Amino acid sequence: MVDASQLESPPSTNILGIARRLATWTGKAGNPEEAIRQLQRLTAIATEQRGANDSRTLSLRRHLAHWTGEAGDPLEAVRRLEQLSTEVRSDSEVAKAVQKSLTHWRALINL
Repeated sequence: MVDASQLESPPSTNILGIARRLATWTGKAGNPEEAIRQLQRLTAIATEQRGANDSRTLSLRRHLAHWTGEAGDPLEAVRRLEQLSTEVRSDSEVAKAVQKSLTHWRALINL
């Protein structure tokens, strides 16, 4: 299993994508808490090595918010997504994905 701490410095886009997909499949396999742990580590590494405004870092934060909701905390998922929506360029692909996620989680909690 790939551990986020084993990523090269700075991690390539491919490695980040693979590790993110691994976290997603970990969550889909029934372990959202482990998916969150993996995404937290990936996000920290990406933030440190690629910067907070890098599109991959922002995308990782969106995935982290998603799995936070899947793990049973939809209010925290919405809070994270709302914060993220203030930090992304409105015309970016990440912004579109964030808005879609916000719509999903707000609908589930009737906001």
